[in-house]
Amino acid sequence: MKSVKHKGLALVAVSSSVVGLGVGMAGTASALAWSKAVPAPTAALDVTGTVSQGAPGVLTVETNSSGSAGASSVTTDFGDGTTTTAPTNTHDYPAGALKQTLTVTSVNSDAQLTATSQVGVDATDSSHIVWTHSVPLALNAPGAVVTSQGTSSFDLTKILPAGADLTGLAGTCDHGRGALPLTIDAKAKLATCDWTGAKAPGQHIVTLTYSDNTTGLKSTSQEAVGVATQPVSVFKTAVLSPGLVQADLTGSGVDPASGAGTGTISWGDGSTSAVALPLGTDALQNHTYTTSGTKTITLSVTDKFGQQASSTAQVDVSKPTVGYAQLTRFAGSTRYGTGVAVSQEAFPFAHSAGAVVLARGDVYADALGGIPLAKAKNGPLLLTPGGVGAKSLDPNVAAEIQRVLPADKKHTVYILGGVEAIPQSIQDYISNTLGYNVERFGGATRYETSLSIAQNPQALNNPKHVVVARGDDFADALASGPLASDKFTDASGAPAAILLSTGNGITEPVSLNPVIAAYVSAKENAPHPAGQTNVAAIGGGAVKAVAAISPNPALYTPISGVDRFDTAAKVAAFGWGTRPAAVGVASGMNFPDSLTGGALMALQGSPLLLSDPGAVSPALSSATSAAITADKASVKNTYLFGGTQVFTDNVAQSLIKLEGLSAAHYRIVQLPF
Repeated sequence: MKSVKHKGLALVAVSSSVVGLGVGMAGTASALAWSKAVPAPTAALDVTGTVSQGAPGVLTVETNSSGSAGASSVTTDFGDGTTTTAPTNTHDYPAGALKQTLTVTSVNSDAQLTATSQVGVDATDSSHIVWTHSVPLALNAPGAVVTSQGTSSFDLTKILPAGADLTGLAGTCDHGRGALPLTIDAKAKLATCDWTGAKAPGQHIVTLTYSDNTTGLKSTSQEAVGVATQPVSVFKTAVLSPGLVQADLTGSGVDPASGAGTGTISWGDGSTSAVALPLGTDALQNHTYTTSGTKTITLSVTDKFGQQASSTAQVDVSKPTVGYAQLTRFAGSTRYGTGVAVSQEAFPFAHSAGAVVLARGDVYADALGGIPLAKAKNGPLLLTPGGVGAKSLDPNVAAEIQRVLPADKKHTVYILGGVEAIPQSIQDYISNTLGYNVERFGGATRYETSLSIAQNPQALNNPKHVVVARGDDFADALASGPLASDKFTDASGAPAAILLSTGNGITEPVSLNPVIAAYVSAKENAPHPAGQTNVAAIGGGAVKAVAAISPNPALYTPISGVDRFDTAAKVAAFGWGTRPAAVGVASGMNFPDSLTGGALMALQGSPLLLSDPGAVSPALSSATSAAITADKASVKNTYLFGGTQVFTDNVAQSLIKLEGLSAAHYRIVQLPF
């Protein structure tokens, strides 16, 4: 008797290390990564055989498949129609030519994965037994898996023994839509699986089979892999205001099966923003540019495998293109800071303004005619402490003037009011230290200041149209600022001047300064198109004051409501109907934010509404609420002027609800001064 023992092939699953793929096409699923999801079983077979010495010989084999791992069932096929699932077994082959092939198959029923190995037996010569075995596939060899865009490849020099005949290797990769053959490159010694178009997430099967063309023995290994789709990079951009760009990253991300990822936005000006994936509150990303022109924005998305996708967009950051509604609150710790925040919104680029209009921030008297002037000069309206006690220009306002204007003596700061309002020392500082040209428009009274702004060739230069509003209160004049600047203009688009009356006509008499009355009368009687007027009167007191000097009511346009909030809403409806692209909301009970905010709305060609900061339920004045509801189909930008010390957050939440916005579209521009 002769006894021989041989251990068959033990197949090992692909290494569980995950290797990422390269950069894919922007926003597409052209490349995929795979990671080990369910380990493949291994198939191992110990065989001991004896052959009788008599003729004809009988081969008796003892098998042991208990070395197989990761399997829910193991079957040994003796090659003659007999199989067993017992780990150990003894089997006799009949007399005759004793060439047999034993196959052990391990099955993982969870994923229906199989691994096989074969042992060949030749006992035709009773004096000995010849054993052959299938070629092992070392799928777990270091570096056996290599990657490139959209593919996973097996380095066959590491998987197969040296000299293996590659014509005996075959394989498939199941994309979830059916198995496709692996591409075998004998020259490069790579077996490649192209995952493009794979169905994900899910379990997909890679099968490798090697047939020894000399012995005819086979080894097979399968592995279930999770295919992660290429990260997706898509975004929309909106220029919320000149220089302020928002990128909406909704739709970008990584396959949930691949876990967390990262995103990076390159804004095209040397700055970047990091974004966590999956997206949460980071879906909306804002960026402020300090230079104008067209910028190329790039979003790169990377998953944990190192797969990357990117997309780009070119944006002219100077031209607002808002595709969805947005609420922005402008706030500073003081009225001067709020004014600077508004100026930075209007003129985000250095030296981009044409001029600056400067008014006293603690008294409104001389500032009421300033909004049309700021629009005409293409500049912000800024505030600074005034009066005889004012010693210097607010330093943050000085810095903002220097930011928006080049100091070349060719650019002008227009001061509203006499030296009692803004002292000469401040004018000298602006001229001598900051280096700007200075023009001052002032009179003995606020009424004369408004007339000076209207008539001075360096100001509005005697415009064809005028708006009359009360000068002993601020609300109607400031609500009419955007109207005078954008809608009640002449054929050339030149703004109307705001002239001031006094009295409400209810508890106090109304009047017009005689010089102003003569000026208004001359405008009424100047040529104008049929059905139009050259004069508008805003608010009950102003309407009565103009009516008192106008024998023909057709010579002026009266606009007034039951209160200041209703008047502002009627001004907006007269100028814009229900189609404004933006709307501003400011306090109707205090002037600073209404003044600087009104200047921004005038620059944008949109109305200014007023509300009562003291209102509780509802938080917005009813006329304001009704106007916003009527306008919401067209409004893309809503601006709230003043911090929470002016308007509580209930006001912001009311605006969000009225506009049908989400909290994600609520932006706060807060300055610390």
